Amino acid sequence: MTDHDLLLGKLCSQYGLRPREVWGDDLDRALAKISRRLGLSDGETANRAFDDPVLQRELAGCLTVSESFFHRHPEHFNLIVEHIEGRLSGLHPGDALTVWSAGCCRGEEPFSAAIALRDQFGAGAEKVRIVASDVDAEAISAAAQGLFNGWSLRGLSARVAERYFTPVSAGRWQVCAEVRAMVSFSQMAALEHMCVLASNSVDVVLFRNVAIYLEPPALEQVYEGFARVLRSDGLLLVGPSDPRPPKPLFASRGHASGCAYWKRASPLRQGASSEPRVTRPRPPGAPPATARPTRPTCAQALTLADRGRIEDALAMATRIVADSPTDKAAYFARGKIWLSATRNDKAVEDLRRALFIGPDDRVVRYWYAHALLLAGRPLRSLSQIRDLSTRLRAVAEYEVLEDGQTTAGELQRAASLLGESIV
Repeated sequence: MTDHDLLLGKLCSQYGLRPREVWGDDLDRALAKISRRLGLSDGETANRAFDDPVLQRELAGCLTVSESFFHRHPEHFNLIVEHIEGRLSGLHPGDALTVWSAGCCRGEEPFSAAIALRDQFGAGAEKVRIVASDVDAEAISAAAQGLFNGWSLRGLSARVAERYFTPVSAGRWQVCAEVRAMVSFSQMAALEHMCVLASNSVDVVLFRNVAIYLEPPALEQVYEGFARVLRSDGLLLVGPSDPRPPKPLFASRGHASGCAYWKRASPLRQGASSEPRVTRPRPPGAPPATARPTRPTCAQALTLADRGRIEDALAMATRIVADSPTDKAAYFARGKIWLSATRNDKAVEDLRRALFIGPDDRVVRYWYAHALLLAGRPLRSLSQIRDLSTRLRAVAEYEVLEDGQTTAGELQRAASLLGESIV
């Protein structure tokens, strides 16, 4: 395996990306462009990128760049208007509603939302703030300028194009200032951006045609993050070809597009009883019961890691391991947090322990193979991948695995891609 292949594997691992055949050529072009800017050879840039998170983010953005246009899937923007209208009426003075375009590319999507809201509510649309993020630095820079060619405007009516765009040169138009003022742009991946968003602070999330780039474990974290930041009954919109969000967290809105989901008010949990919990009355004169201290959970530790609080997450996970030294889930959670901290040898150690406790857990085996590869042990990783593939071929591809969400088919595809990055 070449250094070039290892760099591509590192980028995919860092951002949870699902590798594509064309990405080898895309990476060549991206390295050449960045090298010219830095005055380095392509090899020197590639070597620097292994340890430079800024370069890694820029390269990942070059791999995932996609073409869009205004009012793509116009029914989605009608839904946003309908959803926002129902919330504006109950908004307190000084408060604002939030729409998040996660993976906004060059800005057509968030500006489309701003135009739809401005068209419906006029100046009242200023009570809605639109935040937009993408990992591609070049796309974010272009989006902030609000300059587009006629191809991007092909989804707009003549009335809307004339109302909200100003021609600036031959074949170039700029979004009007009042629409640009509604949108703020940040260069961040979805998992990074959700770490700076407060819980229950977002009304609408647009995550369209982005999930197709992500591996199942990364996508699981993204959907969990959306469920955290969305307000009660918040709206999630995905693309027609995107994987569907998990049912325990989101319910289909029943829209004709099949792409609209509500955040569930109370997430469903597998095996949870629908019977209400009965509280026994305290006998008269009896002293009040002493509240038991709440123990931290693996989910809480992983949430801290998702928010970028790696040291706090590790401290919590270590406490859980100390309290439950034979708990597979505890070692599994801490292993994944070690990976977030790029402490790959530590991750290998914990994931090996988790697999020793639960040798039949296929999801844990995948993460163990993943950690081995990141720790520079490709042959051992490949051995685990082959073992995993054998186990997965023995079951139906739609069988849900040990984490309660991933199917055998999804994990088989992830394992195959991991194996292809080694051989």
